[in-house]
Amino acid sequence: MNKEIILRFRVTLLESETIKHRAEKTNLTISDYCRNSIFNKRINYALSEEEEKVYKNLTRFNNDFERLANYFKHKDPHFSNEIRKVAQEIKVELRYIRDLRNGRKSNISK
Repeated sequence: MNKEIILRFRVTLLESETIKHRAEKTNLTISDYCRNSIFNKRINYALSEEEEKVYKNLTRFNNDFERLANYFKHKDPHFSNEIRKVAQEIKVELRYIRDLRNGRKSNISK
């Protein structure tokens, strides 16, 4: 679709900076960000390099805790359940990050 019409509208300095900042976080142009916002399209937020590392580490920790829980399942069921609780808490955090990254409002209250 050819975009021929230019729209202009006034915003405050704070609104302008907020729009620019949000567009940068999504790796979109300001026009694309505004267009997606207006038409209620999903806006995916890019994780910083550090956030991406944290996400990957949490994923690895979750997998390790699940393996430990499985290992202790028959030897010490109570300990296994405690380990699963930790793994579940990590999953909640991973889901929260994933929802933010995918532009969805998370059901998890922070």
